[in-house]
Amino acid sequence: MERDKEIDLLLKREALKLWAQKFEKESRPIERDLRKEDVINLIKKIVEGDRTEEIVNTAIEYYGDVAIEVFKQIVQAYLKGKISKLSDVELYEILVRLGLRIPLKTRIKIVRHGEARDISEELRL
Repeated sequence: MERDKEIDLLLKREALKLWAQKFEKESRPIERDLRKEDVINLIKKIVEGDRTEEIVNTAIEYYGDVAIEVFKQIVQAYLKGKISKLSDVELYEILVRLGLRIPLKTRIKIVRHGEARDISEELRL
């Protein structure tokens, strides 16, 4: 009788292990090698903000494959559910903290009487 209980317990443990392995495989996102174009498109979808396009394109222009590898890591973390969507400011901060300095075009507008003008136009007056 006791031997039957031990066998049942062993069978239940094995069944639990198999079930856990199956569940882990199903819940894990499919990891595949992402092409350069896929990484760029996905990073642009993951990052929200007005300057996303400028940040991504400038990073690729200045740092090439290094920037792509950073973006790939971010995309993989997103696909695994480790991070959620990012803002353009957060992406910029990640790149700066990694030592990838990205110059962005700064625009200064002056608003007077409801009309917005570039500072260069304002200084000419």
